[in-house]
Amino acid sequence: MEQVQIQQREEGDVELRRVAEQFLESKGCRGAKVLFVMITGSHSYNLARDSSDIDYFGVFLAPLPHILGLSAHLDCFTNQPNGPPPDIELYEAKKFCLLLKEGNPFILEAIFSKRLIYQTKAFVALKELRKHLLTKEAVRMYVSYVRHFMKKDFLAKNAMRRRGKRIYHTVRLLNEAQRILRREEPLVWLDNETVERQYLMDIKCERYNIEELVEKINTMIDEITRQVESEDCDLPERVDEQKLNLWLINTRKHYLDSQQTEAK
Repeated sequence: MEQVQIQQREEGDVELRRVAEQFLESKGCRGAKVLFVMITGSHSYNLARDSSDIDYFGVFLAPLPHILGLSAHLDCFTNQPNGPPPDIELYEAKKFCLLLKEGNPFILEAIFSKRLIYQTKAFVALKELRKHLLTKEAVRMYVSYVRHFMKKDFLAKNAMRRRGKRIYHTVRLLNEAQRILRREEPLVWLDNETVERQYLMDIKCERYNIEELVEKINTMIDEITRQVESEDCDLPERVDEQKLNLWLINTRKHYLDSQQTEAK
């Protein structure tokens, strides 16, 4: 399957749907309904360099035989990290909602993405719930991802220097956690002229002092943790599961009804 060129996205977002549909068919999941596809990673943050790969993420509704039949029901299809291009990961709507409920940072990005996307009316309806998804649980998940990332990849200074192009994600995630605490929406795309974008690009290009950066990250973690556990934090504790459940049921019903209508 060919990759979609970034410069085409403003006028041809249905091409993203085609990439997802072809990938699902190649995995034997014919008849699935693609709800959402985005170009993800550094391109979606406006932090890409010329050498940056194009990665895709999407959400689909599995066809009825995959849900009710004897065949194994897979809720995620991916060719990462060593498959042939394109680099793509697609989640079935139920799995997507479960991760959304937990406050998974990269799943939340799909809800707040406005560029380089394809989306159906059903997914737009889910996006209308976005303010209800910003919770204390989500903030804790952002911090948890950063802590795991630091522990796994940056145990030694030498390892940190070798992975400089990835450590910018830790600061980016902590910036988003701070925004959520301020009752602001996460920013997926960073405009060129912003100080925040320039700082993250400096980190990505390894124009930073390791000791100062680690100290900054640890300070941010401590401050975010203090704020989210404070009695003054007025974020809801967790997502209202009923809202997500209702969206999922209605979306699946509508899809099945449309299939029955087409079959007549």
